[in-house]
Amino acid sequence: MYKERSVSVNKRRKNLIKWIPSILTLGNLSCGIFAILMLSWDSKAAVLLIIIGMIFDLLDGFAARKLHAESLFGQELDSLCDMVTFGVAPALLIYVEKLYHLNMIGVLLVTLFIICGAIRLARFNIQADQMNDFLGVPITIAGGFLAIFSLLASQLKMSLTVIVVILLSILMVSRVRFPSLKKWLK
Repeated sequence: MYKERSVSVNKRRKNLIKWIPSILTLGNLSCGIFAILMLSWDSKAAVLLIIIGMIFDLLDGFAARKLHAESLFGQELDSLCDMVTFGVAPALLIYVEKLYHLNMIGVLLVTLFIICGAIRLARFNIQADQMNDFLGVPITIAGGFLAIFSLLASQLKMSLTVIVVILLSILMVSRVRFPSLKKWLK
């Protein structure tokens, strides 16, 4: 009886441990949602939330590898959450901070960034070798950079903001290889 109960407790503990990476991923998503909601009254808090989302994004993959909890479910959940936190949130942030002055062109630039982020994530999910490097700039980096850039955007020329949004969009879908942190976080 005692042995059966012990096995049952250990099995439940293992099942709970396997959920830790997904809980961290949902922390990332929560940061993205809160950042979007903060846009109307505190853009600095929105940027901070996107940065905290980056930390969650780093930790979820690390936890999945360390806990041997990598799964297709976790990979898909991670991409969906990344789309919100590093695609939609920073794009809306730069729109609110600067690009709204351009009316429809600003809307198109924000849409371009979000579309390229979605393509980047879809490509990543089907990429065979994800350990050594990334094909294109990861959306986490592009979105994090755009969020931080938005803090300065009001003091910079509009043309520079447009160039940064277009360049980040292109880099996300480019075929340029970028090193992955995974090899250092094993």
